[in-house]
Amino acid sequence: MTSKKPSAWWYAVAAAIAVIGGGSSVFYGCGRAIEGIRSMDRYLVPGEHDLQLPAGRTTLFYERDSEVDGVRYTTSDTAVAGMTCTLTAPDGTQVRLQAPSMDQSYNLGGYSGRSALVADVDQAGTYRLACAHDSPPGPTMVLAIGEGFRVKSIILAIVGFAASLFIAVPVLLITLIRRRSRVPPTYRR
Repeated sequence: MTSKKPSAWWYAVAAAIAVIGGGSSVFYGCGRAIEGIRSMDRYLVPGEHDLQLPAGRTTLFYERDSEVDGVRYTTSDTAVAGMTCTLTAPDGTQVRLQAPSMDQSYNLGGYSGRSALVADVDQAGTYRLACAHDSPPGPTMVLAIGEGFRVKSIILAIVGFAASLFIAVPVLLITLIRRRSRVPPTYRR
């Protein structure tokens, strides 16, 4: 008994799985990453600001290109070198600000920044951030506080894209092999 060769439409099915599944995964991941950057709280420094911080690690990002209250700010990377910041806990004790162990940078959605400082906050509350130039006057800069670039979103996009390929490639290969392996029927005389 001979089986029919699969329709060439299965090539289109494989392509649709790859394009629609992979494309939507990438679109979703990038959209979440951009939203993570846009949703960070931004503060102009030098100056003092009260921050509502959750318990845990908090990252302060220096933004070269940013927007606060409809005003665009652009500064050079060298400007941040002359800035000193302190973070005071609700009980008046100083919270240690340190350089991040891993550099995190982004250039998405009209914002361009990099991790500048991290603080380990013991308890949620209102903390006082004070920043000043070592030799005033200096440029006004933007510090953004939050998760920043959501690595988890990008990982989910990559996994979704890979899953689409994991399904599309076998459909393509099975169709290709089955269509090529069919020998035309022989005619009896």
